[in-house]
Amino acid sequence: MAAWRDDIVTRMTEVRKAQSQMIVREKIGEALAELVPDELPEPLIAAEMNERLQDMAMRLQAQGLSLDQWLQFSGTDTEQFLDELKTTADRSARVDLALRAIALAEAIEVLEEDLDLEFEAVAARVEQDSDVVRIQLTEAGHIPALKVDIAKRKSLDWLTESVTITDDAGNSITFSDLAASDEDDGDTVLDTPASEEDESE
Repeated sequence: MAAWRDDIVTRMTEVRKAQSQMIVREKIGEALAELVPDELPEPLIAAEMNERLQDMAMRLQAQGLSLDQWLQFSGTDTEQFLDELKTTADRSARVDLALRAIALAEAIEVLEEDLDLEFEAVAARVEQDSDVVRIQLTEAGHIPALKVDIAKRKSLDWLTESVTITDDAGNSITFSDLAASDEDDGDTVLDTPASEEDESE
C-alpha cells in the first residue's frame, strides 16, 4: 500500500512539474514576442497562418472532420477564427525570430549528437530504423530546416535555464518550487537576460 501511495505521489509530482515548466515556457514565449516590437511583414504572418491551417486540417482529417465542419460544430465564425489565427501566427512568428536571434547571439550549435537524437525520435514515431530516417531526410533536403528547429529548441532551453523566476512578492523561485505548489495564481514573473539589459539602459 505504501509503495502504491509513493508511486501515485511521484506521478503527480512529475505531472505538476511538467505543467509548471509548460507555464514558464508559455510566459517566456510571451516575453519573447514582446522583444520583437516592429510590425512583421504580411507574407511572414501569412506563411505561419498557412502552416497552422494545414496542421489543423490534417489533425481534423484524422478525426474524420473538415475545417468547415469543425467551424460549424464549434459555432465559430469564420472571420473570428481567421482573426484569432492571425494573432496567434503573429505571436509565433515573433517568437521564432527571437529564438533565431538568440541562437545566433549565443552561438548555439547543433551537434551531430543532436541530429542523432532527432533521427531516433522520428524513427520511433514512424516505426522505422533511425538510419533509414536519416537517409530519407537527407535526400529530401530537410536537414537544414531540421537544424534550425533544433537550434530554436536549444535556444528556448538555454533561455529557460537563464531566466530568473520570481513570485508576486519578488522572491526567486525554482521549477521545483513551482511543482510543489498546488495552485497557479498567474503572478509568476520572468526576468529574461534581454529584459534585464533593457532595464539597465
